Amino acid sequence: MNLTGLTQEMALQLIGRLRQGRNVIFGANLFSVGREDWLRGAQQVFDDIEVTGDSVVRFLRGNYGVGKTNFAARLFQAGLARGWVTVYVELSDQVMLHEFHQVFSQIVDRIYVPEQVDNKSVQAVSPRGFIGVLDLHFRKLRKAMNLDHGADIPTSARSDLIGRVNAVLQSGRIHGEFAYAVRRYFEARIDNDRDTALLLESWFRGEPGVGIRGVLRPVSKVTGKEHLRCLSAFLVGVGYKGLLIIIDELERIMEESQIRRRKSYTILRELIDNVDGENGMRRTCLYAAAPPGQFESQKGFIEVEALASRIQAPLVLRPGLVDYTATIIDLDTAPLTKDEQLELAINIRGIHTIARDWHAEKFISDTELKTLVEEINAERTYGDTRVREFCVEIVSRLESIHHDS
Repeated sequence: MNLTGLTQEMALQLIGRLRQGRNVIFGANLFSVGREDWLRGAQQVFDDIEVTGDSVVRFLRGNYGVGKTNFAARLFQAGLARGWVTVYVELSDQVMLHEFHQVFSQIVDRIYVPEQVDNKSVQAVSPRGFIGVLDLHFRKLRKAMNLDHGADIPTSARSDLIGRVNAVLQSGRIHGEFAYAVRRYFEARIDNDRDTALLLESWFRGEPGVGIRGVLRPVSKVTGKEHLRCLSAFLVGVGYKGLLIIIDELERIMEESQIRRRKSYTILRELIDNVDGENGMRRTCLYAAAPPGQFESQKGFIEVEALASRIQAPLVLRPGLVDYTATIIDLDTAPLTKDEQLELAINIRGIHTIARDWHAEKFISDTELKTLVEEINAERTYGDTRVREFCVEIVSRLESIHHDS
């Protein structure tokens, strides 16, 4: 664990989130351990996608607290580190899968790009969003054409700039309303037409009722999946290596009515069928996090047979040998070992040392941490220690020792 560059402010933020049992996306790589085989499998999937141009849908399976969000955060950081655009979306009462335009709106709004985050980043930064991607590309085009920032663009350069945008659209087979909106947005930026640019920003975000009569319908649950395909192709076309989408809290679907559940699961099935590199999304990896019940319950994936048939459990090639690139990443089968738990505790102690500006190792040594790990496991009435609660207990103990020191 390398904590060089981690400030006290950043460390305090991390410790606060861990103590409260909150999700940690930024900074998860600074303390996380274990599941290395599954992470290598994910990196292999990234490698394959970058070569083939195809896309995949994978599932993170695990009980509450086992570390699904932590694993997703590590994927999030891994994607950014290798030049992918990454998105993290949580389903909620306002973001429902059966209303896919709501999910599409979140994807468009919550895009992060490699330029804005590094591996040491703990500070939660605002997502760039697709509009930010368009603006970045606009600035890159201006620079490539030796056009000063803020200077007026002459007519000849205007045609050249729009031609370069059209080349990206054509190479990605991006047509229809999405292509029109992208092209029109760049034209609005060139012409300093703020009203049109703001209208198109609202359209890309899928805001209700936003469109242009006769040429641009509002984004809907019907058009959302096609726009997602176009979005992925555009991101690849402007130089990003891929698009990683993580959808968390999938268990919310089971709380919906049967009609809504079936619509949600049908959309998932359609997403799986829409990931071939020829006609579907381009270089996209979509991870959906769900508890075991969603794979087994009558209100789960099996409610739509066409979806259930497309979700394959990890293949055991022979005893002790698992296909770590399979559709399902089953974290319940990969609990942290006692040594990994100790390593996790040591990592958290290192962050706590910076957060409280003290020498924590002088007050609780590795040997004492090992004893604490054993105590935590002995006190649990359930099976494997849950990662979230484990972190809470370690931080709480460190806070108590610091208070008494």
